[in-house]
Amino acid sequence: MVIYYFEFQIICGEKLMEESLDLKFYKSLLIERKNNIQSNLSNLSKNINELQNLEVKDEGDLASVSSDSYTDNTIYSYQEEELEEIDIALSKLLEKPESYGICEMCGDDIGKARLEAKPFARYCRSCRDIVEQR
Repeated sequence: MVIYYFEFQIICGEKLMEESLDLKFYKSLLIERKNNIQSNLSNLSKNINELQNLEVKDEGDLASVSSDSYTDNTIYSYQEEELEEIDIALSKLLEKPESYGICEMCGDDIGKARLEAKPFARYCRSCRDIVEQR
């Protein structure tokens, strides 16, 4: 089995560190998450359709169905966005692997810990805060 590594050099003050990313590992994380989300989206879609076809008998039922439908639609929307981010990360890994793990805003290293928690991260922590404030 061949494992591909990409060497990133990170300058921390005057000290130069090297950090290796196991791209195959991150690709497997992304594919696994993508498969989970696709399964979730399929189930949510079924739930939404079932809720739309329910016969409501009173205002209580209507409120319950509306609340459940809103929740399912919100989750569906967030998961679709995450799926798009995963597709972007997978494209980077396949088409331009040297750009994976590099912040799209400042060009710094995103960091292994962040990538392990969120392998589709596009920004380092500092830049993420800036993007989220917009």
